[in-house]
Amino acid sequence: MPRRDVGTKRKFGEREGSRRSYSDRRGPGRTITWTSRTRRRSVSSITSSEYSVVSTSSASCQTDISKDSKPDMKDVSLDTTTLLEALSINTHNKMPSGNVTSPLRLYNTSVSMWDTGEDMGEDGKEKQEVVGVLGSGDYGRAIAGKIAQAGYLVLIGSRDPTIPQIIELVRNKEGTRLVTQDEAASRAGVVVVAVGADHYTRLPLPLLRHKVVVDVANRTSPAHPSEESIAEALQSLVPQAQVVKAFNVLSAYALENNVQQGAKQVPVASDYAGARCRVLEMVKRMGYMPVDRGRLKAAREIEAIPLQLMPSWRRPLLLVGGLWVAHYLLLLFKYQVCESISSGKNWSGNSLKHLALLNINRASAITALWTLTLCYLPGVGAAYLQLAWGTKYRRFPGWLDAWLKMRKQLGLLMLWLAAVHTCLGVAVWSGRYDALVWETPTLISAEVKINDTSYVTMDIPVHNNMMSVQGELFLTFGTLSMFITCLLGVSSLPSVGATLSWREFTFIQSKLGWLALITATLHDGVLGWGFSAEDYYICSLPAGAQYALLFPLVTIALKLPLLLPCVDGPLQKIRRGHDRNKSKRITVHPTEATNPLDMTRRKREERALWHVRTLDTARPHIIMA
Repeated sequence: MPRRDVGTKRKFGEREGSRRSYSDRRGPGRTITWTSRTRRRSVSSITSSEYSVVSTSSASCQTDISKDSKPDMKDVSLDTTTLLEALSINTHNKMPSGNVTSPLRLYNTSVSMWDTGEDMGEDGKEKQEVVGVLGSGDYGRAIAGKIAQAGYLVLIGSRDPTIPQIIELVRNKEGTRLVTQDEAASRAGVVVVAVGADHYTRLPLPLLRHKVVVDVANRTSPAHPSEESIAEALQSLVPQAQVVKAFNVLSAYALENNVQQGAKQVPVASDYAGARCRVLEMVKRMGYMPVDRGRLKAAREIEAIPLQLMPSWRRPLLLVGGLWVAHYLLLLFKYQVCESISSGKNWSGNSLKHLALLNINRASAITALWTLTLCYLPGVGAAYLQLAWGTKYRRFPGWLDAWLKMRKQLGLLMLWLAAVHTCLGVAVWSGRYDALVWETPTLISAEVKINDTSYVTMDIPVHNNMMSVQGELFLTFGTLSMFITCLLGVSSLPSVGATLSWREFTFIQSKLGWLALITATLHDGVLGWGFSAEDYYICSLPAGAQYALLFPLVTIALKLPLLLPCVDGPLQKIRRGHDRNKSKRITVHPTEATNPLDMTRRKREERALWHVRTLDTARPHIIMA
C-alpha cells in the first residue's frame, strides 16, 4: 500500500473524502475551526512554525492588499477562500460562521508582535489608541489636536517639554499630552513626524523601528520626478519602520480652523498595506477624504501637490486671457487706429482717452459672453458625437475631454468678467456713452464763448434721463443674466453643491445655465440692433456688440435640434447605456446547432450557452443563445 502524504493520514475506518474538523488555536480568543474533506495533498507548504492565522478585529484593516505591494511584504492579506486553497483544503466546504467573524490575515510571526500603540488600563482592557507626534511646533500642535478630536490619545514629543511657553500652548488641547520625543516614539504605535526634513537625523530613530511612521514634510522647491522623495529618504534612515506619506496637503491653519474639512482629499502612500490601511482610517476619522495612492514611490507626486500653482486653471486662464487680449486689440484697431486714419485726424488725447475705461468694458463684455458660450458648446458637441457613434462607452477625443473638464473654471472666469463689465458699465452709464439706449435728446442752440472776443453757435444735446424701450430691455436682460450667473457660481462651490441633490444640481447648471446664455445673448443683441451701416465703414469691421453675437447664436442654433423629441429620445437612451452598434443576439436552439462547443456542465450554468453554426460562404461563427 503506498505511503500517504504527511498531514492527510486517515483514521481507521474513515473513508477518503469524509468530513473532518480542524481546530487551530493561536492565542486567547483567536481559535479558527473549519470542516473539510480529507485529501491526499500535502499541507507542508505553510507550517504553523512560520505563520500564524489571526482574525482582524479592527474595522480599519479590512481592506485587501493592493497590487502594488512588495513581493517580500510582511503583511499579506488573504481572504477565506485563498487561505483554504493555500492550506490545500477543499473550498467547497463552508466555514462555520460562528468561529470566524472577520476577514483573515496572515502575519509573519517574527514581526507579528509589533507594538500596537494601545493605551491599556489597569484591568488589561484596551482604552484608547496612542498616536505620537514628534514636534511641538505650530504644525505639530495643530495636527495633534486634530488627531485627538478623532478619538486618539496623542503624545506630543518635544525635545524640551519643560519650556513654559510650549506647556501653555499644549494645555488647551484636549486629548493630548506633552512628553519627550523618546517617550512619544516608544509608547505610540503610529508616530507622526512633524519636524522639518533637515532635523530627521536628530530624532530617536532606533525607537521608530517596527512602528508606523507618518511623514508630513514638504519640499521648499519643486524636484525632478526621478529624485527621491522625503518619505523615501526617511524610509532609508529607518528601514525597519513602516513609513507612510500623508497629511502634507494640510496646513496648520487648515487643521486648527477645520478649513475644507470633508471635501479635502488627503493622499496616502506606503509600501506596507497594513500601515497604509491604519492611516487611511485615521484620515477618515479626522473628517477628511482619504485617497489611497499605493506604493511609497507615489510620495514624489504627493509632495509636489502643495507646490503646484493652480494646475487646473492654466488652460482656462490662457484661453480666456487670449480671448480678452484679442478683443481688446480689435477694438483698439477699430476705434482708435482706423477711426483716426479714416477721419484724417492726428492722434491726440481725445482719441486715446477711452483706452482705460470704455475699451476695457467692451472687451470684458464680449469675452464674458464668449466664455459663457464655451461652457456649453462642448456638451453640445459631445451629444452629437454620441448620436453619431451610437454609444456612450467610446471615449471622446483628448481635446474635447480636456474642454469638458475645465468648464467649471471657465464659468468662474466668466462670472469675474461679468462683474467687471457690470461695475464699469455703471461708471459709463450716461447718454454720452450709450446714446442708443436713451431717448432722443433735446437740442439747444447756444452761443459758446471761445475767447474774450469770439463766440460760436453750437447745438448742445440735453438728455431728460429717460431710457428708450431698447434701453430698458437691454438693462433687464443684462440684470437677469448677471443674477443667474451668480447663482451658477454659488452652486459650483463644494460646500453648496454637497447640499443639493443630483436633480437640483443639474437643473441649476444645465437649465438655468442655458437660460443665462440666452438672456446674455439678448442683452447684447438688444444693444446691437441699433447700429447702422455706417458702423461698418470703419475698416469694414462690425461693431463689437454685433460680432459678439456670432459665437453664442451658432451654439444656440446647434442646441435646438437636440431638444426635438425625435433626437432627444435616442440621445437619452444612449446615455442610459444603450449601444446601437452592439451586435444583435441570435437565438439558436440546442437541437439546431450543428457543432456545439465542448463545455462542462458547470461552465454552461455559469455562462451563456454557445453554439457554432457554419455559414455557406463564411467561416464558422460563434453565436450566443
